[in-house]
Amino acid sequence: NLFLQILDEGFLTDAVGKKINFRNTLILMTTTIGAEHFIAPKLGFQSAGSTMPNIEQIRASVVTDLKTRFRTEFLNRVNEVLIMRPLSSQDIERIVEIEIDEVRGRLKKRDLKLAVDASAVALLGKQAQTRDQGARAVRTVVEEQIVTPLVRLLAEKKKQKNLIITTDKEKIIFQP
Repeated sequence: NLFLQILDEGFLTDAVGKKINFRNTLILMTTTIGAEHFIAPKLGFQSAGSTMPNIEQIRASVVTDLKTRFRTEFLNRVNEVLIMRPLSSQDIERIVEIEIDEVRGRLKKRDLKLAVDASAVALLGKQAQTRDQGARAVRTVVEEQIVTPLVRLLAEKKKQKNLIITTDKEKIIFQP
């Protein structure tokens, strides 16, 4: 209902009656609805040369899925449905690096340095990708695997200025 008001009237009214203007706003909505259509079939009666369906077949399937999840009056107000390719493992790793750079920025303010080797970035990317949430899981994985243990480590060893993060047998480890 909120989106319907924004898309229809160009503004949103809060509980006290204050209007927020959305008339010159571009609204992008993302979803993982239809993501399963990007996975090439692996079982069944397929020819040896069959691959992932083409983008038009995927678009048709995604639009059908959207119609089962959202009300028609909402979908009628959406101008365009863009189909984006799934993120590759390299894309996810780059997003992991961006998240780690944010952590580095926070540590730099405390005069601490953080080095993360490529194996750790790859492992974090792999963990995020298996959660089937696209890039949304990256921040959670970085928080769970880097930030939370880092806070505990810094609470125990206040003198440590340089931290190195690497992997050992599919596990993130911190080195002094």
